[in-house]
Amino acid sequence: IIPQITEKNLQKLNRGRLWNVPLPTIAIIGTGARQGKFSTLIRLKSELTKRGFNAAAISTEPSGPLFDTEYTFPYGFSSEVNIKVEDYPVVINQMICDAYNQNADVLLMELQSAVLGRNVANISQNMCKQDSILFGLNPDAHVLIVYPDDDLEYISRANLYMEIKYQSTLAGILIFPYKYGFSEAGAVYKDKISISDTQLLELKSKFGKCVI
Repeated sequence: IIPQITEKNLQKLNRGRLWNVPLPTIAIIGTGARQGKFSTLIRLKSELTKRGFNAAAISTEPSGPLFDTEYTFPYGFSSEVNIKVEDYPVVINQMICDAYNQNADVLLMELQSAVLGRNVANISQNMCKQDSILFGLNPDAHVLIVYPDDDLEYISRANLYMEIKYQSTLAGILIFPYKYGFSEAGAVYKDKISISDTQLLELKSKFGKCVI
């Protein structure tokens, strides 16, 4: 059964106020689709658990519960989030409250697709859903996953967007070790092509100490 988000999940707010929860939150974001953000979420949660932290996670994939994520907000393909975009923060904020009440030490959440549009040529580049989710998550830190052929200017803009708007700290950059072909709308239309170890080392050198 795919988890659903409906108006039943909305809590009544006092003049629009969200809870200010003292729980560290980490956003796993990227520069596009199919970069392994969900896999990163699961691995990071597992690693934090091994190190003794009570790590909770919000998955945006409907399969999240199968991988022991505590909460699911499936707003991606075939979305089961049936509330207005402007109401997304209310649900995310309540999930953070619940995690805090369950004695979580940290909460992780991965986002769908890109965190920042590349252009204004297609409606698919309007990232209003991601922005609404980040508003509710209010991340303290973020992990940025990039394609190997992303230019530094776009990567810098994506990171600055997180730092300036949400005062989020860059925890590290992950390089997706494959290249895709894209249509004008930004959709993946070709099989992924693996990059060589030499190319990966060159990219790590380019990004410097931020690479993890």
